[in-house]
Amino acid sequence: MDNFGISSSQSYTSSSSHAVSDRFGSYDEELAPFILADLRDSESCNVDQFLAVFLERCRATDPPTDPTTSRIPQSVGSSQNHSPPSDTTVTERSTGNSETTTNLTSLPPDPEGPVRFPPASHELLDPCLQQILPICGDSEIRDFIAEYQASYKEVPRYNPFVKLANRGLNCVKSFKFPGLREASALDVLFHTNDKKGVDGQGDISRFPDIVVVSLASAKRAHSNFTENRETCVQDHDSESRHQFKWADVLISAEMKWYRPTLNFEQPSTYTDTALKCSIEPIPTCDEDPGFAPLMLKHSTPIIRAVSTSSPSSNPATPHSACTSAGPRTETTSTKSVTFNFQKRRAEEDPEHDRSGAPASRKRRVDKSNNNIKDHMIKGLKQSGIRGAEMLHCSLGRRQAFGMIIIDAIVWIWWFDRQGAIQSTGINFIKDLPRFLIFLVCIQRFTITDWGFDEKLDPSSVLRHSSHKSPSSSPVELEVDGNNGKFKVNFNSDMPAFLHQVFCLKGKSTRVFEVTSDLDNKLPLVAKLYWPNQNRQHEAEIIRRAREDSDLLNYLPDVFGWHDIDSIGTRRIREELGIDANSPRPPRLLRMLVSEKLSRIIERTGNDLVFAWVQCIRCHYRVWEKHIRHLDISLGNLMIRHRIIEGKDTYFGVVNDWDLGDTDEFRTESRKDLTKTILFTSLDLLKPRPSNEQIVQRYFHDLESFLWVLFWVVLTVQDKRIVPTEKMRPWQTGVIPAGTRARKDFVFTPLEYRPCREWKHQWAMVYKLATWLRSLMMGEEGIPNENEFSDEGEISNESETFNRNEFSEEEAEERKERLRGLLEIVKSKYGDQTPSSPRIEGL
Repeated sequence: MDNFGISSSQSYTSSSSHAVSDRFGSYDEELAPFILADLRDSESCNVDQFLAVFLERCRATDPPTDPTTSRIPQSVGSSQNHSPPSDTTVTERSTGNSETTTNLTSLPPDPEGPVRFPPASHELLDPCLQQILPICGDSEIRDFIAEYQASYKEVPRYNPFVKLANRGLNCVKSFKFPGLREASALDVLFHTNDKKGVDGQGDISRFPDIVVVSLASAKRAHSNFTENRETCVQDHDSESRHQFKWADVLISAEMKWYRPTLNFEQPSTYTDTALKCSIEPIPTCDEDPGFAPLMLKHSTPIIRAVSTSSPSSNPATPHSACTSAGPRTETTSTKSVTFNFQKRRAEEDPEHDRSGAPASRKRRVDKSNNNIKDHMIKGLKQSGIRGAEMLHCSLGRRQAFGMIIIDAIVWIWWFDRQGAIQSTGINFIKDLPRFLIFLVCIQRFTITDWGFDEKLDPSSVLRHSSHKSPSSSPVELEVDGNNGKFKVNFNSDMPAFLHQVFCLKGKSTRVFEVTSDLDNKLPLVAKLYWPNQNRQHEAEIIRRAREDSDLLNYLPDVFGWHDIDSIGTRRIREELGIDANSPRPPRLLRMLVSEKLSRIIERTGNDLVFAWVQCIRCHYRVWEKHIRHLDISLGNLMIRHRIIEGKDTYFGVVNDWDLGDTDEFRTESRKDLTKTILFTSLDLLKPRPSNEQIVQRYFHDLESFLWVLFWVVLTVQDKRIVPTEKMRPWQTGVIPAGTRARKDFVFTPLEYRPCREWKHQWAMVYKLATWLRSLMMGEEGIPNENEFSDEGEISNESETFNRNEFSEEEAEERKERLRGLLEIVKSKYGDQTPSSPRIEGL
């Protein structure tokens, strides 16, 4: 199960807890709160530094045979080409982690330390800006800018922008830049896309306004692309063309408007490289007051005398230009696209005009968008969801790109598993040279620069080099094992994963079946995920726990591990010079190979409860060895099937120890937590001062076990999670709302009803809820109705959920907590209650 980060002041849940297998929704309105939470603490960087980094990645060096091989930077002015790192040429060792050795505890110290990337210099940017100036005078570029300025509001601007960007790509394609490689064979282009959905997670069609795709992808979508290129990229044949796949999309762009037309003069010439408009990043918190002021500051003034002349003429009155607005609802169907599209536009903008004409004699009101804040937030959500789709569409994809365009301003977005980074804005009219440099970069990006991993997904290369649909490809990967290296095999185009998380940031765990050349009859799975670089290696934690032979049946069995990208998300932030202030630690891409287990909900009724008890007992035994799990959730409780003496035997298994630690490795700050919110102790979710140290106690994990059982009894039907409307608030992306919903159950359990198949366990669940309530109230028994407010909240909040101010419990206190829970279970099951793993006195 993936998780979210809780800071002491945070009240929103990241999309990283959005497990597809846990029946989280995929519609925009369901995803939006989680995605916006991901973007709240996104990072930002000056656009010139972004461009400097992109140019460094386009240096003219001979590419390595392995497209993921890193060119190690030697100095700020190094001529090395920085591509994503290789698992064979770059070794970064951190405490407790291993990439090339089979003994996770015997890593020699690295005399040179981890590879570091100095902030990119402007060695390439400055001369490239100077050399691009003559292209800015291209007459077609100027005409397309004028056409864009004259287009009314949002939708009529799509095609002028596409024509402008593609003309820019054509102009810079053959231009020789010192130190840069030739244009990539991908031959990227901009394409209008707002009328044709792109199918994504949950078979939901999403409608990015504009996309950047490779030439091969465009030809695959249009049967007549070669003969009618301009018609195709403007999507005039959207009814007949094929849909793009998210793996085709290299950049997803969302456009909004603030001023209905952009009545200001283009610069007559571009004679210097100085930045003309310094434009702040878009605010990402909905309570931020800076949305409208940002646009007011950087947008064109209203010109009442509207010219009706041709697009190639330039309106008067100079000023800076920039804009935002205009949401759109996603649909699950691609039928009647034009009708649905027009209906959506009419609903969101009654004055919307698809003609694109200035229409000064029509019903036209030249005033700024009063709903700009709402539309900018809508654009953030849309852009974030598109970014999640791109990261999700190809196994091991490192990063994805987005653009938000408001009037004449474009913000560039970088999405990876550490979080989002946005550039400061480029006014692509006033600062056209910088926009053209951006086009120079993306035109030279390789498949690796776009974030694809050719080893994990060989089809990504074929997809962007051939107009034929890519076929599924086998993958073979070498991993480290307990007795040396071995190989695993799988298919990159798997129709379904055993477990996957649809998220914008976080571990993004995917679990899928693999085969190996091991002499092993057990079925194996690979867990591909992005753990924090500063965490202890999961395989080492499990190895330590399995030293107790009594616990072998109740813990996962890891056969292999491999850090595919040990540098991961750290590199881009070091090159941008923002790593020191990043709100989150960097992540690396890791694969863990282990025995295939089954979800605990594959068992039903008493069998599930017994497996749940075994997990609780195993967890206690491991905790007493000073090994903590810290993320008990439904997705982390599994079943192991064995045939013992001819009989089917099932064991509850505590799985996924990637957030755990041992007593030697507790150096990470606990001011921030990473947990699965749905099962997190309510005590840990209470608001607290930002500088307060959070102590994770045994009872917090024990309480999580209770929430797992409560959730199962209230939502699981026929081995599937089917939340009712009353239960959906438990999954909300807003922490206070989810906390209130779960408190409501603890204090008024009789207002809930179990799923039909769990009615025989309901009396026991009621007693467990009552027991938890008594502990939450300070062990003074069940509170009476006078102790609650009208809203069902606890009236004396100062005396509730305050146990975290104390240190870890004593051993006897932990045992007594466990004893209280087990006695309730035993009151129902008697001697049938599992007594293994053995605990002295219990």
